[in-house]
Amino acid sequence: MGQSKGVVTAIEIAIAMSAAGIGVITGLVTYLSMPRVRRWARGHRGAR
Repeated sequence: MGQSKGVVTAIEIAIAMSAAGIGVITGLVTYLSMPRVRRWARGHRGAR
């Protein structure tokens, strides 16, 4: 029982770490792409 509980804990930690990593990556991508999207929208509106 003790061994299986350790495995479950390791899996939970791995899932939590991967979820946090995905969140950080998504946040970074959003933060980096925001000015580009805003500039593109402004240019598009100005062109029309």
